[in-house]
Amino acid sequence: MGNKDSRIGYRIMKIKDNSPAVGSSVESMLDFLLYPPPDAKSSCPSFSEYVTSNENKEIELSFYNIATRKVHKCRITPRKWEGEGLLGFEINEEDYLVAHNRVIRILDFFLNSPLYKAGFQPNTDYIIGTENFIFDGVEEFTTYIQRNNKKAVDLQVYSSKEGKVRSLTLTPDVEWGGSGYLGGDIGIGHLHSLPVRRESPGEDSAETNDRSSDSLGVSERDILVGDKEVKVNDN
Repeated sequence: MGNKDSRIGYRIMKIKDNSPAVGSSVESMLDFLLYPPPDAKSSCPSFSEYVTSNENKEIELSFYNIATRKVHKCRITPRKWEGEGLLGFEINEEDYLVAHNRVIRILDFFLNSPLYKAGFQPNTDYIIGTENFIFDGVEEFTTYIQRNNKKAVDLQVYSSKEGKVRSLTLTPDVEWGGSGYLGGDIGIGHLHSLPVRRESPGEDSAETNDRSSDSLGVSERDILVGDKEVKVNDN
């Protein structure tokens, strides 16, 4: 699993109920398992060997958090439980150093639109993905929305105001009464990356990246990618 100098980490997509990882400080969708740990001074066994050899013993694992941009340690005791494995993680291999850019920011939306009905908050909500996969760019997200027209989908959404991830159920609908499938403006790219989370829980961290969306001029069907606008056909 990885190497000491790799940018590849393992995003914790989900922590399974009743697993050894429940109750730990690990945050699903935000934390990346790093192994070998960045501070390892010698060669390490494979991750599987490390966990198996320490069954029923407390171990210390390193995680990189994309909200804080920091590495933190967490102690977990691998053990057999009702599910698979000894930890209870579902993971996804990714480049963790750019993962904070792989989000979709909700900028604004119309009253009674699909985004409004789902409970999204403008400017402070960021779609990360679903429990099973992360969206790889605006094209994949657009295709996913179009394919799920009038179907309820569960999305993992980070709130920069609350500093945590929650699940929201969105039902795209091209016939909702206005333009598009969602009825709002979204942004992607560096200007809309996940902001650095402040230390105080619940404190709005949306301004910590020194950016503004007020003058970007993103239209109903435009997605801002860095400093370039890409037209998205959502009809």
